[in-house]
Amino acid sequence: MKRVLIADDEKNIRLGLKAMVEREFPGDFECYTAQDGRQAWNQANETPMDIVITDIRMPRMDGIQLMRQLRHLQPRPLVAVLSGYGEFQYAKEAIRCGAQEYLLKPVIRDDLFSMLKDMEETLNAREQMNKERELLQRRKEDFRAAQLNYILMSAQHDAAEVMERLKRVEMDWAASDCRVAVLDTGLGTISGVLTTALTELESGGHAVAFNDMEGRAVLVTDNGEWLQSWPDRLRAAGLERFHMGTSADIGKPGHFKESYVQAKQALQSAGRPGTAGNGGKLCELDRAVDYIHKHYREDLNMAVVSNLVSLNYTYFSQAFKSYTGVSFVQYLKNVRIYKSKELLEGTGLKIYEVAAAVGFENAKHFNKVFREKEGITPQEYRARYHALHRGGKVFGGMPEV
Repeated sequence: MKRVLIADDEKNIRLGLKAMVEREFPGDFECYTAQDGRQAWNQANETPMDIVITDIRMPRMDGIQLMRQLRHLQPRPLVAVLSGYGEFQYAKEAIRCGAQEYLLKPVIRDDLFSMLKDMEETLNAREQMNKERELLQRRKEDFRAAQLNYILMSAQHDAAEVMERLKRVEMDWAASDCRVAVLDTGLGTISGVLTTALTELESGGHAVAFNDMEGRAVLVTDNGEWLQSWPDRLRAAGLERFHMGTSADIGKPGHFKESYVQAKQALQSAGRPGTAGNGGKLCELDRAVDYIHKHYREDLNMAVVSNLVSLNYTYFSQAFKSYTGVSFVQYLKNVRIYKSKELLEGTGLKIYEVAAAVGFENAKHFNKVFREKEGITPQEYRARYHALHRGGKVFGGMPEV
């Protein structure tokens, strides 16, 4: 059923058009009405419309302004304008703004019905074209995954063969200066969340995701800076529970599989949900993470931990974020908040006692950080947890550490 929005400041006209459409096309069109352009725009924003029939001259927002707004919607609705004999200039402007049809007032039934049939055919053709485009894209992605997995699973291959297979899937850009990441989400396939995270490369470059033969998502990109931000993108898109490992630069085609293996090894070191591993300096960074988990109650800072693992302060800052997906300060906060939730759930300690037990200087700072991360105060968290726990439910989920 197609949605039709009728916008006209004259009640008799908009209700009359609605009645005519519903009588002539029962079950084919679902009609909505609006008394001015602003109301129509609000409705179109709230409920996607297939067709908009709008008067040109209306209060608050006229039909021309409405059409300019509708152009921002995806998918864009088809638009027909209503105009009187003295409004031909407005009608011309409406067509320039993207109107597909226009009807003269008073509206003739046959003209209205013919127009709706034509628009319905256009919409059906658009839907079919989108389906065919999606099918073609899926086939292209399946072929690309097959070629890449052949490279990864083959016992032996040379640089020339790897290059040839990369060219077949339009990935010759991956022949050098690229990195590989392996992601384990437990979802089995590349989910909509991963697709969302791949939609844009703000700094330019390329990125391709596919599933390896073990069901894990593999990302290949020539934008290392963007790859470093990928864990944050996944969390922002709604994926909290994942393990991720990344390689060093590929360097040349023959190292494609080697980089994949390196990323898989790094994945094994990222043992906590929401964390990422890096193929270089794994031992030192893993020691740093373990140290934080054992000493979070103490007065920790990045200088102390970087010295402990014998890494340069600046290098450690960058490597730690690449390894875990978040900065050192944020990671420490995440650990402390997660541990504080355990105490709020399982002990009767006062809030200031919980704050001190997990390394916060005072209750005020603890309350601020807890609210920033959880959206509620520690007191509210404890009350909600106990209320839900009595019903056999768990509150809070996995830690983002």
